Amino acid sequence: MASIAEIRSQFPQYADVSDAQLADAIHSKFYADMPKAEFDAKVLETKQANLEAGRHESLLNPKANERSIPAVLGQSLIKTGANLGDVILGLPENYKRIGQYISGKVQGQDVEAPRGATPVTNFLLKHDVLKPENEPNTPILKTADFAIQAGTPGMLFGKAKNIPELVKLGAEQYGQGLIGGAATEFGKASGFTNPLAEQLIAGASMAVPGSIYAMRNTPATVVNQAMRNMTPEQLSAAQTLVDRSYKLGSPITGAEAIAQVMGTSKLPSIQRYVENQPRGESASIMGDFMANRPEANRQMVGNALNEISPTQTTSATPNRLQSAAAKLLRGAESNLTSNVNPYFIEAGKNAVAKTEIEGMLQNPKIAEAVDYVRSTPKYGVKNEPQNSLKTLIAAKQYLDDEFAMQSSALTGAQKNAGRVTWSANRQLDDFLNHVSPEYAKGSQIYENAQNRQFNQLRGGQVGAISETTGLPENVMSQQSRILTPEAPKATTPTDIKRTVDLLRRKDPTVVADWTRQNLQGIFDETTQTMQGKQNQFGGAKFASKITGNEGQRANLQALVESSAGKPAWTGFNNMLEVLDAQGQRMPAGSATTFNNMITQEMESGGKGAFLKYGTSLPTMVREGIQAWELGKNSELLAKMLTDPQSVEKLNELAKTKPNSTKARNIVNSVVGGYVGQKPELTPEENK
Repeated sequence: MASIAEIRSQFPQYADVSDAQLADAIHSKFYADMPKAEFDAKVLETKQANLEAGRHESLLNPKANERSIPAVLGQSLIKTGANLGDVILGLPENYKRIGQYISGKVQGQDVEAPRGATPVTNFLLKHDVLKPENEPNTPILKTADFAIQAGTPGMLFGKAKNIPELVKLGAEQYGQGLIGGAATEFGKASGFTNPLAEQLIAGASMAVPGSIYAMRNTPATVVNQAMRNMTPEQLSAAQTLVDRSYKLGSPITGAEAIAQVMGTSKLPSIQRYVENQPRGESASIMGDFMANRPEANRQMVGNALNEISPTQTTSATPNRLQSAAAKLLRGAESNLTSNVNPYFIEAGKNAVAKTEIEGMLQNPKIAEAVDYVRSTPKYGVKNEPQNSLKTLIAAKQYLDDEFAMQSSALTGAQKNAGRVTWSANRQLDDFLNHVSPEYAKGSQIYENAQNRQFNQLRGGQVGAISETTGLPENVMSQQSRILTPEAPKATTPTDIKRTVDLLRRKDPTVVADWTRQNLQGIFDETTQTMQGKQNQFGGAKFASKITGNEGQRANLQALVESSAGKPAWTGFNNMLEVLDAQGQRMPAGSATTFNNMITQEMESGGKGAFLKYGTSLPTMVREGIQAWELGKNSELLAKMLTDPQSVEKLNELAKTKPNSTKARNIVNSVVGGYVGQKPELTPEENK
């Protein structure tokens, strides 16, 4: 059905006829078969639809959106009275409808829930007092409309003691809305077309409770709750960490820095909420900030690794480390032998009676050793007499070599043979100690040195590194488990330093080169792309993998410091702190319950008080306000979190009363100059 206004525009002859008379004429001429009550209901339904449509006219049609601010705010005040009148005058009808609904349900009928009666609103619509062209159709006018409707009843009946005061306060409420709307329109005419600027301009002139500062109020509250109990030292450390991240080239957010310093915080949940927010610009702001992180981390880690060693990855590095360890062992053994050889040479100048060694030669293993060394030039006693101590000392050396080979064998048969060899070795050694004081002295020196030095060297990290074999990547992997175990139990920083000091004697740069290459390999592995996308969490994973526990971090520090110097570790550790902070960022989809809570707060903002009191606000209008508040609040937090001075500004906002001059100045400085640069702040402003 066409509206009364549309019919009037088509038939100029009815210009001076009232809406009620025109409706009667239309009914009698075109809808005579329809009951008059049903026709009136259709007319009223059409007017209600047109009134609602007036709030959502296309922004592409400027003429359709022209509004008279006094008329819009005047209609808002009329609707305030209509709402109150509907509650009072519609009470009997509402009781009746509720009774019919309950009765129908009891009888098992499929009845719809009753609508509230609106007799006053219907009367005003019928007589064309409420008009579509006076409905608010911009965010700021809707805000003013909502504030007048929601704020007026509470203010008037809370303050007015009599009817004259009620009228006076109502006029003031209207005036405040009128001034705010006029200030907004003036701002638009002056070039302030940004929605945030509109809100700020209107808020400077409107004193309606809850109609302004919602976008500041809620972020201030949320941030305040997340930053409680932070000490000045922690705040300073967090801002220093943010500063360091920018200096190193891979910026972190204030939320990540605060959570890293405090050990725990709600701010990462807030950050993830802002990252996921589909309304407004917050997701775009955070997305651009995080998109650069993978490449920035690669550059940052590369710079830190260059401080450890400038040598790039090469397959020769793990083999160099193995070779240095093997040379170290051979050199230690050679030094040990050379220290005791004079004693054994002196002992070898003597001989014993054949009758003294007959019993000993009854041991087949000893007899085999004596026969072997006398048959080969390898031990320097070829064709020497059996009873020469030189021959017997050479046989002892042969048994040492045999035992070393058998004890490292993998098969059980060879290990059993080793026990036989060791028994013969001990028997021959006891005999030589008994018959030669020189041998006994040299043997004692050798045994002591071997127990205190050589065996520890061979059984420790140097010996393990010397035995690493295979392809370069396999050798590297074996060596990594030796020098940088992920779950160290026996390996300590002292072990690392001693091993590095020893290996550097054979190759001064090999450990630093190896350390750089090993860390680069781990970084490449942990930061590899995921489903074709760069891994924004890879840097934090790398830091966790190499310093996931205190033992790992202490061992890595010892490795870097002893191989490349303390400055190299300082730079590397600074980089690790930035990567650790990135690990405070929450993955997508986490903290759902907390995010739901934030959503409710951010949607309501300063107007939440009215929403919670059950104000009868049209659903579409309420959802529009919530969406607008949510997007703007999220955008503010996104800009604040990614600001280079984010910790300081978050702290200022958290410690400042939401509606104070200082709070407004902080917000203005963060949102990027929509209103102006941040002025100097003084303690007196925090009021």
